[in-house]
Amino acid sequence: MNEMHFTFSDTIAGYVTRGVDEGDRTFLMRTSDGRDFAAEVTDATYAEVIRNPDEPFQDPGAPLAGLLVPGRFVFAYGVFYPEAGGTSFQAKHVVLVGGAAHEWRFESPGWWIDQVRG
Repeated sequence: MNEMHFTFSDTIAGYVTRGVDEGDRTFLMRTSDGRDFAAEVTDATYAEVIRNPDEPFQDPGAPLAGLLVPGRFVFAYGVFYPEAGGTSFQAKHVVLVGGAAHEWRFESPGWWIDQVRG
């Protein structure tokens, strides 16, 4: 098996399985295919609620640690860093799929019509 010796960025989509741990500043998430990831948050990590192309930035209105609750589906864009025996992932941008933990904004009436118009 080849060990990775470079950084790269990617997006992980999945359900939060553990909120932000204040000790190591990570939250855990599980992808739809069952893979688990630990994502570190930093002082520069920011979040927004998913939006259509013609809409302005959607501030979620709460601190990130309070938004990353178990069961919430998120997209986490960040950087993978090589480490001995694996990688670490540092989340830079988190996209929430709704304002509330179990809300899917794109299920609201008119979402897809607005998406096509945008």
